[in-house]
Amino acid sequence: MIIIVNLLIDIGGTYVRLAKESEGKLYDFKKVEYKHGSAFHSIVLDYMDGEAIDTVCLSVAGPVNSNVVKLTNSDTTIDLDKLKENLGARNAVAMNDLVAFGWYASTLSNSKTIACIGMGTGFGLAFVSNAEVPIVYPSEYGHRLAIYDRNFALFKFLDIIEENPSVEFFLSGSGIAKQFTYKIYSIANRIQNSMSQEMVIDSILRNLLVNSTAYTELVMNLAEIMGSEWLKDTGKRGLEHNEKILAMQEILNHFIFLLQKDGGLGAPLMQVTSSDELAEISMKLVDNLVKNLKEELANIMLSYLPEKIYVTGGFAARFDWEKIRHSYNENPPLRHDKIVGQYAPINIVHVNDNYASIKGLQQYLRFLADNANL
Repeated sequence: MIIIVNLLIDIGGTYVRLAKESEGKLYDFKKVEYKHGSAFHSIVLDYMDGEAIDTVCLSVAGPVNSNVVKLTNSDTTIDLDKLKENLGARNAVAMNDLVAFGWYASTLSNSKTIACIGMGTGFGLAFVSNAEVPIVYPSEYGHRLAIYDRNFALFKFLDIIEENPSVEFFLSGSGIAKQFTYKIYSIANRIQNSMSQEMVIDSILRNLLVNSTAYTELVMNLAEIMGSEWLKDTGKRGLEHNEKILAMQEILNHFIFLLQKDGGLGAPLMQVTSSDELAEISMKLVDNLVKNLKEELANIMLSYLPEKIYVTGGFAARFDWEKIRHSYNENPPLRHDKIVGQYAPINIVHVNDNYASIKGLQQYLRFLADNANL
């Protein structure tokens, strides 16, 4: 008896997740952090170690319009034909990561209409028409212009880092890192000595390019220590004054270590601000993100009228979604009586599963096998 093995890969802006599938079961789960797209093929080949596979199925954080896929928030490009050849696979297919998540979401609920949100390195949205045969509609919603903040100085900063004021800039892990950098950039502009100012700003922007994930982690950890109501408590909340000071210093030391590990510098950041100011900035950024998120959830509700919303992603995992749902329903962002029933109350659930998209790929392969004659 020949046992068919399929390779399932979920590749985002920060991590590659892999699993094998055979006879309806997933196994050999693995998660690998990667910095550059050139590492992707070696990660996959090392994982398979010459094992024969039938189909390689990918979930990618970007649009899929051809056999050559370019990720949106990474320098990774994947040629499906070459990947198939290198692995000796019979077939290679790819889909947007939120489409894969949508296939998984279709198994979680009997709701006829489902919106799927991904908040990780980027921001994504897919819509599921959950009939007998699910139909998942992809989008590039995260790149829609969303000017919540019409600050001219912010637009000037966005020009410097070649970024658009998109939904993703305001509502993703990489986005909050860039917003944090903007705040520090604004503080650095107060330095009187032009040469010192230029050196500090250059270092801050280079650090963002080197390791934006370190900035994201710093913001979320400082906001949690300061008691942000929107974040899950991972043990950093409710500390006594002296404990809080020590915890903040530990977080900053770890942040500097992460930057230095990847060739960045932490000293210039601490030259222009204090740990207390960084914590205050972080709290305000998280508060503002949730305010903007509520507005975007209202837009999604009005655009798609979903019965249910599922949220996934590493960045999303830091938030208290029950708190956000309750706050949204208690105080909807729009106040027009004629349309309030179209976007509130909201039924939003966080899916705490790092391999949700992998399971969506499995569901898709199962559908293809069950409907081979279609």
